[in-house]
Amino acid sequence: MITVQDFDNIVIHMPILAELDSNDRKDFITRCSRTFFPKCTMLRDKKNSIDAVMLIKKGLLRVYTTGSNSSELLLYYISDNTGLLLSAPRLCQSMAIDYKIRVIEDTDAYVIPDEYFSYLERKYSKIRVMVDRALAVRFDYLLTVISSAIQDDLSTR
Repeated sequence: MITVQDFDNIVIHMPILAELDSNDRKDFITRCSRTFFPKCTMLRDKKNSIDAVMLIKKGLLRVYTTGSNSSELLLYYISDNTGLLLSAPRLCQSMAIDYKIRVIEDTDAYVIPDEYFSYLERKYSKIRVMVDRALAVRFDYLLTVISSAIQDDLSTR
């Protein structure tokens, strides 16, 4: 559970949530949590997976994948108030990328359970539009990163 002040802070970064009706606002406050993740925690790998949308209040996450030769390919960082971790699971899963998420700095985050966020997307079309836009931006960026990695790999052969 988060506080009303926490909700207001989330709305600053996701203004679309200001449109939630009073029942959904109460549900949001009840279902969401503020969670601390210590440095070096793996949020996603073969053993761990977090099924949530997160807004990083303070901290740093690294989203990356590994190549066939075990080298790491950085996909992107998510830091203080800059990113929703909604694009990593949804985008990477849709592209069949085996990605990992590691906590680089102690991280304080708002965690919104994915099933609840999916409910909000279905009920509020503007939230779905926001997600689609975020995914489009990340998709374009990931294609650039992957294309560059492929070119680098081909040039070393």
